[in-house]
Amino acid sequence: MVKLSDIALEAGVSVTTVSMALSGKGRISTEIRQKVQKSADKLGYVKKKRCSSESVWAVLVPMSEQWDSIWHFIRPVIDNITKTAVRNGIGCCIIPVYPEFTVSDVKSSLHHHKAASVFSIHFGNTELFESLEKEGIPVVVINNSQYQEGYFSICVDDFQGAYEGTKHIINKKHTAIAFLDYPRPMLPNLASDRYFGFLKAIEEENIQFKEEWKIQIDLDDITELKNRLKKMLEKTPAPTAFFVHDDFMANRLIFILNELGLSVPEDISITAPGDTLNYSFPETARITTMSINTGLMGKYAADMMLERESGGYQESHVLKIKQQLIIRGSTLTRD
Repeated sequence: MVKLSDIALEAGVSVTTVSMALSGKGRISTEIRQKVQKSADKLGYVKKKRCSSESVWAVLVPMSEQWDSIWHFIRPVIDNITKTAVRNGIGCCIIPVYPEFTVSDVKSSLHHHKAASVFSIHFGNTELFESLEKEGIPVVVINNSQYQEGYFSICVDDFQGAYEGTKHIINKKHTAIAFLDYPRPMLPNLASDRYFGFLKAIEEENIQFKEEWKIQIDLDDITELKNRLKKMLEKTPAPTAFFVHDDFMANRLIFILNELGLSVPEDISITAPGDTLNYSFPETARITTMSINTGLMGKYAADMMLERESGGYQESHVLKIKQQLIIRGSTLTRD
């Protein structure tokens, strides 16, 4: 069966361009449209018919108390999914998923919106995904590696990102490095991947890591975090750097360190995966991050869904996005 990606390769364009050209949607030049059609004809592509009830993409988004930072992080994902949908004449809706929602609640909402395809950002539920797939509703899971086995997924390489972020700190001559984390029940693989990536970088350099230098604490328990940090930093030797679960938590760490009379990066260096914070705001702390291109995640997820709808990818497919180091000044080379 000829897939959109086959046509894209033959024509030398993107999957999205192929989809728009074949559907007659989007602002594409006559030359490109003809080129795509010629490649499709050459490969023997047969366009799959889409009825009106099959023209809605639904995006499942989990709701939480940290919604502000989550929204900033996932908005580029939704933007690119929505833009691809519009260019292809497909409807798109966002469906919030609250912690108390059952599988039946979510399915009822999906059916109400006549969703024919589903994107799930962070949120995961095996029962729901299996049920939807059995109904012929394709699912693409975004940024939840727990479901990469058996489901079409766009993930982040959190292990490699943590490894490279820790290497950056080590290259700044730090050998006493602490790890700060908080529980992520919905994303268990994310937490473990980042921790093991951190450990790999430490072990490769034969750096001693004290177990008491790992802090895992509830995100909102500022008092306990302050007490734990104070005790840790009063001991000798004390950590001179932190790798933090994400820049949202790193921002909180900087606030507490300042209360303890310490400065970043003069006293403590910090790096973290991101970017959940909006660095366009001048008041946002300048944190060196392993940046996650969520816009690219959205683009790849949309292309994957188009491919699935065209009959491609007969078996589950996983794509991992590499994190990129962005230096903003929260790390300093030790003397």
